[in-house]
This record gives sequence, C-alpha cells and structure tokens, in this order.
Amino acid sequence: MQARIPRRTFLAAAIGAPFMAPGLRAAEAAWPQRPIRVVMGFPGGSQTEAFARAYGEYVTQQTGQPWYLDFKPGMNGGVGAAELKRAAPDGHTLLFTITTTLIQNRVLYRSLPYDPDKDLSVVAFMPGGNLTLSVSTTRTGATNLREFVDHVRKSPKPAVGTFGPGTHPHILFHELNRQYGLDMNIVHYKGSAQMLMDLGAGIIDAGITNHLSTMPFVQKGVARAIATIPGRSPVLPGVASLADQGATSPAVRIAGYQCCLAPGGTPPEVVERISTLFQEAGRTEKMRTLLATFGADQPAYSAEESRRRYAAEMPMWLALIKELALTPE
Repeated sequence: MQARIPRRTFLAAAIGAPFMAPGLRAAEAAWPQRPIRVVMGFPGGSQTEAFARAYGEYVTQQTGQPWYLDFKPGMNGGVGAAELKRAAPDGHTLLFTITTTLIQNRVLYRSLPYDPDKDLSVVAFMPGGNLTLSVSTTRTGATNLREFVDHVRKSPKPAVGTFGPGTHPHILFHELNRQYGLDMNIVHYKGSAQMLMDLGAGIIDAGITNHLSTMPFVQKGVARAIATIPGRSPVLPGVASLADQGATSPAVRIAGYQCCLAPGGTPPEVVERISTLFQEAGRTEKMRTLLATFGADQPAYSAEESRRRYAAEMPMWLALIKELALTPE
C-alpha cells in the first residue's frame, strides 16, 4: 500500500477476498479499483467520523481496498461538498456529512460553491439517533427543561452551543427561545468537540449534540443531560424528551441524518454497490453496538429510500430554517 494515505486517518483492515454478489453489472463489479478517499464535512471527534470509520471498516473488509478519511470541515459540510464536486464521479471519492449540507445550506449561504441538486449524489442516509440537551453543572443546577427555562430567565443572555449554524441544535434552541420567550445567545462551533469542552469548562450554559460525544462529560460530572430529542433514549433512560417536557415545536419530534454522498454523475450501479455494503454493515453486531451508543435503532437506508426521505423531508427542514430569519453569509 502506498504510504501516501494520511497516517491519522487511515483505517487499517484485514484484506480478505472481495465479496461480490452475482449478477453485478460491469461498472459495479469494477468498484473499487483503488483506495477510497472519504472527505469529512466536520472535524475529528464527531459522530460523522464515528460513522465513517465504522462503515468504512466493513467496506474495506469486503472489498480489500483501504478507506481513508480526509478532513475538510467548514460551512456545515459545504467545504467538503465543494471538494467532492471536483472529484471524478467514479465512487472513489465520497463525502460524509449531515443533511444540513444538502438542505439548510441553501438558506444559510448566498452563494454555495456547489449545487446540491447537480453536484451531489445521495448514497445513504444514516439516522443519527437521539440528541441530548445538556447543561454545565458549574453554571446551573437545572435537572429538567422547566428548571433550565427558569435559569435562563434569571440569567443575562446565557450562552448555549451548537455544532454549526442552521443545524438541528440551532433550530431547537431558536424554538425554545420562541416558545418560552427566552433570549439565549446561541453560539456556533465547527463541530461538537470544542463545544463540549466549553460546556465542561463552564464557558457556556448548555449545548445540544449526540449522546456518545456527550456522555464522557456527563460521567465526569461537568455536564448534566436534561432532555433528549426526538424521543426517550435507552442510553439515558431517566431523561425525558423535550416533547415529553412540554416543548411544542415540530423540531423536537424529528431527527436528522448523517449522510454519505458521491459526486454528481456517479454511475447508479456504483452508488447501489456502496449502499448495499452499508446496509450489510448495519446488520453486523459491531455496527448494532455502535448505533446503540448513539441511541439509534436503524442503520443506513438504501439509496432509494434515502432519496425518498430527502425529497419528503426537505420542505419541512427548509420551513424551520427560514423561521430563524438568518441573514445569508
């Protein structure tokens, strides 16, 4: 193997005999012919990275080709999408990001360096499981939503964190501001890692991100989980959902997705091949264990089902993001 693959992001794997289902068309059977570069829309330490590594390990095991990560964070995955746009549409360059790259960025930016409809092909949507609203234990003693609302009302514009503008956590904090007449200062980070560091240090009062990233801070006692989104989670059985605690916005009852994208124009056979491998990976014990840590009970959807959900849910997400009345960058 070439030593050019970045050492930090290379996924070592045992190279076995390639798995090929009978009847594959030539373009599909030929993929992959070389290492697969996976552009990452968010920094290291994110749920996106965890999913990319887990699915990639299975792809490498089944195809014999390395799968390596190339981090290009920024613009809610937009920097990575622009990088993907420049790649050959042959399935050897993919993008792992979240659906904000496909949907909310249309509203957040005046001019995108990519066309979501032409430059990106949906390979798979992967339910990310539950989000967690957590508070800094040094900033507030709140143990539930009602107590947190009381804390915010008594505080001078407390800061709360998200992993990016226009993301689901941003929408959720905006909706809590609206419903309860609050004035939280919503601070956007380029991913969850730095946001959680600031939460644990008491620099911000609260933050919303995935379970797995949050739990180490909860276990250390520097953060406290007070609500889950959209529903209750087996990871935090004693924590009620935002909806159960009285939040009424449609945003508290929906979930976002991690997603894998290919360059626009990638042959359908190649897209289906990758999608099929992801679905197979989702049936392994290792993947089921990973999903459980995020409170997710569904692995990757097929390419067809992912496209259907994309088309069906985009109007709802666009309506929610437009309510933020943000000035496009």
